[in-house]
Amino acid sequence: MSNPARLVVPEDTIAAETLDGETVALDLVSGAYYSLAGVASDIWLLTAMGLTVDETVEVLVGRYDVDPETAEADVAALRSGLLEASLVEVADRAAPPAVRLDPPTASYATPELVTYHDMADLLALDPPLPGLSGMPTTDG
Repeated sequence: MSNPARLVVPEDTIAAETLDGETVALDLVSGAYYSLAGVASDIWLLTAMGLTVDETVEVLVGRYDVDPETAEADVAALRSGLLEASLVEVADRAAPPAVRLDPPTASYATPELVTYHDMADLLALDPPLPGLSGMPTTDG
């Protein structure tokens, strides 16, 4: 394990809310929305707090019955998906504050990033928010 990158959520383009162990994230530019449940939601929250892969793995191993190698592969894969979907971006950031999560609601399961595009035309901001100028709109 040795991935020191910290990621942040670009708050001017991504809106996210976590409730009852599920995180829903909305890309305000494209209108795509994403669901992260269970372990995936935990990884989202830990990533958004600025934890690295190694730090996230440490929390997951202490929280679930999962070996470090499985957790590391799952965290790396999900973070890669989050980066590819532009839900997070690499940032320089100091060490995060102490981590506090609600107790897990289920046992460990391979995390998934589920993407929905069915409401993209309704959810995308057109024109975009003032901070989004220069970003593509739904008009093309």
